[in-house]
Amino acid sequence: MSTTTQNIDQQSTEIKSSIPTWQDIEKAILVILRADPEMYIYEKAIENFPNEEAYNQTMEDHEGYYKKDPRIQKVIKTYYILCYTIVKDTFATEEEIEEELNSWINS
Repeated sequence: MSTTTQNIDQQSTEIKSSIPTWQDIEKAILVILRADPEMYIYEKAIENFPNEEAYNQTMEDHEGYYKKDPRIQKVIKTYYILCYTIVKDTFATEEEIEEELNSWINS
């Protein structure tokens, strides 16, 4: 019985001390996407770009950040554009914000 306990403890230590690889992270993301892809993607897009200004700032920052690796720069830019396309219709216009504020003040 002590051998079994020792093996379990040894495995726990090995798992805790190992650094996750990109493959481990990729697997975790795929599991999340398979569980509820539409909701996860939408929530992530909203988190990344809650408004037009956040999108524009991120795209501006992105241009300089990945200059050393154009392949990664292109893939991440494509991801950002896809996220923006998903959420752009949810951005409130200035008129909508003003109407909501007036409605709240007058109620």
